[in-house]
Amino acid sequence: MKIMKSVLIGNNEEKIFVYKLTSDDGGAPCVYNNKLSLCICKPRIRKYAKKNDWIIGFGGRNVYDLSNGLIYIAQVTEKLSAGDYFKKTEYADRPDCIYKWKEPDRIFEFKKRAIFHNEDCLEHDLGEYPNYNRAFSLLSDKFVYLGKTPVDRYKPLFDKIKPIYKSLPRDFKSNFSLEENKSLNEFIKGIIECFGFGKKGEPTHTDTTKKCNTCEGHA
Repeated sequence: MKIMKSVLIGNNEEKIFVYKLTSDDGGAPCVYNNKLSLCICKPRIRKYAKKNDWIIGFGGRNVYDLSNGLIYIAQVTEKLSAGDYFKKTEYADRPDCIYKWKEPDRIFEFKKRAIFHNEDCLEHDLGEYPNYNRAFSLLSDKFVYLGKTPVDRYKPLFDKIKPIYKSLPRDFKSNFSLEENKSLNEFIKGIIECFGFGKKGEPTHTDTTKKCNTCEGHA
């Protein structure tokens, strides 16, 4: 498959970032108008992931309705910095665009009617004023979002990489052995072949106010 070319073993430029979600409420990642975005939560992945890298988001092992499940895979097709995602009008109507840039104060503010997080999350999501060194955003139009899709639909694929899933740290992992990388490549390829690109399920959770920095996979 042509799309898999960028993650084949032997290419040292692209990485696969793997982490566990504690909340799947449609905010991080957010799928809207056929584009997936990761613009809040997971600031270190947003900082270090580059264009063409892959991200795999599994359900947290300690979250009963997410455990042993895949939430999404996505290849980064665009990366924004300096909080541009929250400044540009083209993204203003996206559900995860929960902050706004205020001139002439040159500060970010939480949108009062935002449906995700609250004003206390701004520093965690964007970083401290005035540098906002966490204000990176990852966008993808090459993704498979499964949400609460039953694990039975892809269980044989998941079983093959379950040891990797079980060994994931609290934060994320992007440095894998050649054998692990090969397994993850095959997993990505298998998921794409099984489902095709796009949104294939609905978010698992309806509570959109839960903070992502209070438990497993917080950073």
